[in-house]
Amino acid sequence: MVCAILMTLCRDQICGVLAIVFAAITMSKEHEPMEQECSLRYAWTTMGIGLAITVVLVILYFLFIGAMASTY
Repeated sequence: MVCAILMTLCRDQICGVLAIVFAAITMSKEHEPMEQECSLRYAWTTMGIGLAITVVLVILYFLFIGAMASTY
């Protein structure tokens, strides 16, 4: 849950909120280990998707800046 909150504050709000929701579901499924494991996997997957989106956007940003700098 802490990682999801930090992700929401620092980088990716949409995926961060989804990861927080999945982490909260994971914490509520204390007596159902299979469902808890599934929700935990969803939380980490959502955080990974958010990280991948951020990396792609940063790369595109630098490519755009490089293209704009080379035209002047």
